[in-house]
Order: sequence, then C-alpha cells, then structure tokens
Amino acid sequence: MRGINAAILNPVFAVVLVGPFVVTTVALVLGRHDGSRGWVLAGIVLYVLGAFVVTGAVNIPLNDALGSGTGRAGTLRAAFEDRWTRWNHLRSALTTAAFACLVVGVLER
Repeated sequence: MRGINAAILNPVFAVVLVGPFVVTTVALVLGRHDGSRGWVLAGIVLYVLGAFVVTGAVNIPLNDALGSGTGRAGTLRAAFEDRWTRWNHLRSALTTAAFACLVVGVLER
C-alpha cells in the first residue's frame, strides 16, 4: 500500500480524477437548456459523491492507516479489507451511475 499511495500522486492521475468533473461542468455551463441538462447535473453530483467524497472521506484515510501501520501484513489487511472493499463498491456504483446519467443526457439531445 505504501507503494500505491506514493505512485498514485502524479499529474496523470490528477487529470483522470479531476478531468471528468471539469469537462461535465463546462458542458453544463455551456450546454443548451434542454432535456440533457438534468442528466448532466445528476452525473456531476454522482461523480463528486463517488470520486471525491467517498474517496476522501473513507478510502484515502484507510489507505493511509494501512500504509503507516505496523505489525503483521495479514492482520493489517484483515482489519482493512472488508471496509475498504465495501466503500470501493459504493464508489464504483456512484461513478458508474454518473456515467449512465451522462450517456442518457447525450441521447436526450
């Protein structure tokens, strides 16, 4: 985990994480006032909840705790894995739902 925590802090990851938020926000601001606007807004909200809120509130603190933990790897993993996986599933569901909203928004145009 220490290696992952260090490797993830790079410009490419930052663009991949923040890029969808920026692009969809620009699309919302510049877009027409049609049926797609609500879907784009829903996509933005779901993406922010999944990619930023869950990640920042749960996954990053768990990663940091595991990365700085001492003791046997198996014991640390057992205390970490179930909670991290549950929240990662929620994060995946929210960002997938965000993508689905954006696809519906494009089809509504």
